Amino acid sequence: MTNANTSPFKKLKAKILALITAALFMIGVIAIISNIMLSSQIEKYQQLIAVENNAVAQIAALKLQFKTHLEGSAQGDFDAPVVANREDEIAEMSAAIQVLSNKLRDE
Repeated sequence: MTNANTSPFKKLKAKILALITAALFMIGVIAIISNIMLSSQIEKYQQLIAVENNAVAQIAALKLQFKTHLEGSAQGDFDAPVVANREDEIAEMSAAIQVLSNKLRDE
């Protein structure tokens, strides 16, 4: 009779152990998948930051160039061809700043 009582207990113990092992295995698989997905999202975020920093640096350089041209035209002589050329340069820089700002906003 003792064998009859211990046999179902061993089967139950084996089933519980198998269930716990399967649960731990599933948790491990979920953890690995989550880790892979998170690392890809981090890489995308780093690329976005790099693009944004590049655009901000280009905008800052254009703004500095724009200010330099404005101050130069305010202090220099006002020959008609020079002023017209600077107005064209200012218009081009303004358009470039707008394009970079739009790119930054879209990304």
